[in-house]
Amino acid sequence: MSIEDKFNQAVEEWKDHCWKCDHYSSNPQFLDCAAYEKLVAMGSKILPLIEKDYAKEQEIGDVGQLWDYVLERIV
Repeated sequence: MSIEDKFNQAVEEWKDHCWKCDHYSSNPQFLDCAAYEKLVAMGSKILPLIEKDYAKEQEIGDVGQLWDYVLERIV
């Protein structure tokens, strides 16, 4: 499985987790997820993929703060 495939799988899992936790006002609920840790563990090599996903989200008006949490940990 390529790094992009692993990234996309982890992103989908994490976004699904965050959507399920959306009723919580506490950020730790969003971060208590194995997929989030997988993304962080992938490190700086996923920065171009994050940028691509962020741009896609921006086009559809669905940009949240989720990437900030990952970026904080890997840069």
